[in-house]
Amino acid sequence: LFKSKPFNFSQVDWSTDFLILPTTPTAIKSFMGRVYAFDEDNMYRIEPNQFFIEDKLEGIGCIDHKHIAVSDYGMCFADKENIYLHDGRKAIPIGDRILKGSDDGWENKHSSNCIVFDTFRKAFIVFFKNANQDNRGWVYSVLKQRWDLWESDAVTAAVSRPNNVVSYITNDADASVLYSNGTNLITYLGNSSTKRSWNFTTKKLVMGENTNDKKFYKVKVLDAATGSINDANTGVQVKVDDTAVTSTGTLSSLKVPGSSGKGKNIQVFLKGQTGEVDAIGVI
Repeated sequence: LFKSKPFNFSQVDWSTDFLILPTTPTAIKSFMGRVYAFDEDNMYRIEPNQFFIEDKLEGIGCIDHKHIAVSDYGMCFADKENIYLHDGRKAIPIGDRILKGSDDGWENKHSSNCIVFDTFRKAFIVFFKNANQDNRGWVYSVLKQRWDLWESDAVTAAVSRPNNVVSYITNDADASVLYSNGTNLITYLGNSSTKRSWNFTTKKLVMGENTNDKKFYKVKVLDAATGSINDANTGVQVKVDDTAVTSTGTLSSLKVPGSSGKGKNIQVFLKGQTGEVDAIGVI
């Protein structure tokens, strides 16, 4: 690495102001008064004034320069195994909850593209292709410490799936997220009226007891769930011990039949929703 003279970026004394790194870096980023250099498996923290390596963290790397983003909330970066958030002192793995479990899991991804910070939502967006080569974005809300899965650049008949990717991303002057698919420049989530339907799946609710059977009576959904009950595509569905139950009642109050209400866990699925849901409760 070479560095320029202070306040004179066009002058470099290459004979003295250089630093030899142990490996070839895949990404370099400044953050919290330090320079961070990455290879695929290591992170180096560099003191920029005296120009020496302060610390080395083994086992955590960065895929390339597009897989790192800096904000006031931290530095987010990704390697092939996980996604991390650095707070200026240490790198915390934040991707454990999305590593496995589906075709959208980080370990099952077909390829990954880039990371950007969404100023409006205070969230880092990690664009990638899932196992089916569908464009997706894992979105980490810093304030809520929660992951959501979003779509990006839906495939059309005119564009072949393998070539339709989020190839580069940046923020415009208004802090909106812009990305390119190689042909078009697109404002992500930029339409003020058209919105996609959404899905939500609870984790397996065990009520603090993983191995004991419980009796489930009702599921309450507040407020405006759409569709119909027991619908796996556009409505609300309930599963007990991974088996779908035929509930009765309404979208806001689903009664679990007595013959199916005994089990170790319960899950609630909201699919194809167009309204707003504030809370889900289980009796």
